[in-house]
Amino acid sequence: MKDGNDPARIMVSSLWAKTGPDGTDGTWHPLVAHLLDVAAATRAILEREPHTTREQYGNDLGLRGEQAIAWVSALAALHDIGKASPAFQAKWPEGAERVRKAGLTWSRIHEGSVPHGVVTNALIPGLLQNAGWDPRPAKVVADALGAHHGFKATPTEQRDAKSHLSLLSSAWKGVHNAIFNVIVATLQASTPLEVSAVSADAFMRLAGLVSFADWIGSTVEHFPLGRDPSDSHTYYLEALSRARDALDRIGWRQKRPAREDLPSFADVFSAKSSQP
Repeated sequence: MKDGNDPARIMVSSLWAKTGPDGTDGTWHPLVAHLLDVAAATRAILEREPHTTREQYGNDLGLRGEQAIAWVSALAALHDIGKASPAFQAKWPEGAERVRKAGLTWSRIHEGSVPHGVVTNALIPGLLQNAGWDPRPAKVVADALGAHHGFKATPTEQRDAKSHLSLLSSAWKGVHNAIFNVIVATLQASTPLEVSAVSADAFMRLAGLVSFADWIGSTVEHFPLGRDPSDSHTYYLEALSRARDALDRIGWRQKRPAREDLPSFADVFSAKSSQP
């Protein structure tokens, strides 16, 4: 996110994700910064899982090795892209004023109670499909990311979010694309996905991982507010160091399977007859 002359990037840099305890001291955390914090937490968690766990997440998306980790981390980062909307940005007057000055405007009809997770749910399918994803896995992944606070969006909420987004100017749509591109480029998630479906099991795995990573990445003790993400690659590396330290401090150590070589089903449950 180095091009300071790009209007979309300038608008992106104005967006906030978090404020200080009461929102009155002016302290805030940029949206892209929080997204990269959660991406870093996701990678740090996966690093401590057995290789079989990482392979499972890769299998869910039809990916292998580094690209599996890159894409899962990028998806986790996008959990809060729904905060890039008037429904959220209008909640903090000081932040809303900065966003308006950057060129992202809205009217009162845009301000409402549409939860940012539901807006994420509505945004993700189109962004992923533009990146070459099949519509079916894009929808399941969107549902999982939108549920990062523990609840899947209802049909009514999804309709409200789509209506909210349909009223936004093209500038907002440019911001959504810019955020997506920054995250994918920073995480180096480049391999096209070839899966045509994402299972219910995969939905639960992704939703659970994103919720945990968001909890880690939202802890101010480990991820102080106000850090500048304008150099997204440098920021991400620093956030990854913070994420590893955070896991150490909460006691989330390296996970190892009880045994590496699992016997086959037939070996475990083979019927052996004995002669009297």
